[in-house]
Amino acid sequence: MKYALLTLVFVAILLTGYLFYTIYQQKVLLNIMVGRNETIGIIKSNATTSMFYDNMRFNSSRLFFYISDDCDDYKRERMTSALSMLENYTLLIFKESPNENTQIHIFCSREARNLTKKEYVAGEGGPTKIIDTGLFNLILEGELSLYKTSIDCLSPNVEMHELLHVLGFAHVNNTESIMYPVSSCEQQVTQDIIDSINLLYSYDSEPDLYLANLNLTRKVGYTDFEIEIGNQGLIPSPNVSLIVENDEKKEEFEIPGLEVGEARILEVKNLKISGNLVFYIDYKDMNKDNNILEV
Repeated sequence: MKYALLTLVFVAILLTGYLFYTIYQQKVLLNIMVGRNETIGIIKSNATTSMFYDNMRFNSSRLFFYISDDCDDYKRERMTSALSMLENYTLLIFKESPNENTQIHIFCSREARNLTKKEYVAGEGGPTKIIDTGLFNLILEGELSLYKTSIDCLSPNVEMHELLHVLGFAHVNNTESIMYPVSSCEQQVTQDIIDSINLLYSYDSEPDLYLANLNLTRKVGYTDFEIEIGNQGLIPSPNVSLIVENDEKKEEFEIPGLEVGEARILEVKNLKISGNLVFYIDYKDMNKDNNILEV
């Protein structure tokens, strides 16, 4: 009888240890998922004129450009004049970079990069690398070529037209607009273009973390859940904490930094917390409204 009792106690200890081990081992699982087709937030489209995609912008209003050595002084002067004009109209600031690996690349011959028209979004200029973050269509790089100009106006209309393509603007049907497909010297940068740029770049360069797709299973004293944490903002996020709490207890989970357009699935099994729960990210970003879920 004594040995049987000791055996039962030993088995109970083993089972308790195994249960603890199982709960610990199943606590956190992170899977990487890149890209979204759905916006979790309040921004729909801030552009008041035609763009290639909604909410196209670079991650900052301070943009660096590189002018290729194949551009002569005349073309360089006209291009920098267009950049200065757009600075005067909008929130944008342009800085020249000596490094070709920058945001806006300006060339004056096809031979400089051996490009074909098919490599551009429109005309001879446009974004070349874009990430759909879910909230923005984030432009990483753009290129324009000034190898051919059909008109020679006092104002740098062709240069401005191609620059606006790089910023995401498409052609319009207004013959008085600089973005009309056929250029003339009387065309202007219309107010709707200026307003669109200023609206889009009024958002600070921040991450925008969100919580979504919460699946939760309640058990006696325990909770299983799976939740999506993503970044639909303009810059990568730092490491943050996801907090799960009720009126009596709080649990924290570290979420590694997320690139723009990246999301992770956090799966937790046998979390010792129950009742009415609040899930939130302890981080101040672009939009706090999408950082919290209550169940």
